[in-house]
Formats: sequence, C-alpha cells, structure tokens
Amino acid sequence: MARMTTKQRRRKFDECGAGAFGDATGPKAKKAGRPRYPLTKVGGGCEPDCSSMLLAFRRARQQHESKIAKRIKRKARTRGCRWAP
Repeated sequence: MARMTTKQRRRKFDECGAGAFGDATGPKAKKAGRPRYPLTKVGGGCEPDCSSMLLAFRRARQQHESKIAKRIKRKARTRGCRWAP
C-alpha cells in the first residue's frame, strides 16, 4: 500500500476530520504542516480500516511514538480488528 502524499492527507483531513488519523493535531503534526498516521485508505471513505490501522501502528512504533501507537491500537480494538486483541 502506497503512503499518502501531503496533499492527499490534507484533503482527507478536510473531508473526514481528525478521526481519520492517528496524530492529526499534535505538536509534531502542526510543525510538519500535515496530519500524521492516516487510518484510512487513499481512495477510500472516511471509515478507518484494520489494514491501514496496522500500518499506522507499525510506523508509529518504528518512530518511537508510543503514545500515538497506543491510541491507534485502542481505536483498532474498538473497531474489532483481529491484530489488536
């Protein structure tokens, strides 16, 4: 799955809001000028899906963002994703 470009992320944020991202309004996201860790597919709707959530969770763990990774895992649990028991 290809990563979203900055333009795509900004458009998705305008359409779907902060719920479509793992870190939409944090200080690092504001400094970068874009929301981080998208939880939806590039061409999909506003509903987060499990595969995108898993990718965002792994990326957050790789970058040592433990608070964001916990937030993403909690969202995955509430959606019933099998990888987040």
